[in-house]
This record gives sequence, C-alpha cells and structure tokens, in this order.
Amino acid sequence: MHNGAYRNDEIKRIILKLSYTMNNYRLSTNTAPASSLSKDERDKLFSAVPTVEHLYDGRVREISSGKILYQQTSCVYEIRKLDREVFIANTLPEAASIVGVYPDTLSKYLDVKVQDSIEHWVRLNNQDIRRVAVFNLNPIA
Repeated sequence: MHNGAYRNDEIKRIILKLSYTMNNYRLSTNTAPASSLSKDERDKLFSAVPTVEHLYDGRVREISSGKILYQQTSCVYEIRKLDREVFIANTLPEAASIVGVYPDTLSKYLDVKVQDSIEHWVRLNNQDIRRVAVFNLNPIA
C-alpha cells in the first residue's frame, strides 16, 4: 500500500481478498468461509512493483509520469522569521499566508529550488521556509 502497488488491478484484487480474512469476516457470526491467499498470490503481493516514490520532504511522486500526487502528500511547512521565531503550518495555503505570498507562488519556489536537498530552505519576504516530512519510512542516515 505504501509504495502504491495497489494501483495495479491484480494487486488490488489480492489485497481485497486478503481483507476478507480480517476483522468482521473472521467473527463467529460470519457463516461464509474465509479464503486465504495462495502461495502465488502472496508472492505477487510481496514482489509487487512500486508505482510511487516518497520524497524526503513528504511529497509522493508517481514513478511513471513523475507527477506529484498532492492528495497523498504528508508534510508540514516550517517557517523561520528573521527574529528566529518558528512557525509550523499544516497546509500550503496556511504557510503561504504566513509568508505573505500566494500558495501557487510558494509551491513553485519550493518545487524549483528544493530538488532533493534535505536542509535546503527557500527565502521569501525575509523568511525561510521548507517542507518537512511528517511520516517517512526511509529515514536519512
């Protein structure tokens, strides 16, 4: 699920079948027998090819097209004022409001100037801002 393999119809079918062996489907009140996964299905599930990659800053990029999937992004925005006061914004519009720019402008600066650098900040209106991943399975060593 994390790597987007569920976007493949065959993998989606196997995951759905697996879900029928969990929770309410296992209760004694359910009379339908649960069908477990075959070895072949388990192997397909474990060797499923990822369709997305998780970027260091919490964004998710589709591998085939290179496009960012904004509905799956898991990040916050850290903003440092000149007086070293730090704000955390939960959304791009909120961060843009604090910095004093339009959300599209902020997004363009963050997307262009920050490629794959962990500590790279963007300076706008005498404030530094960056995306920070909220959830990351691949911590940087």
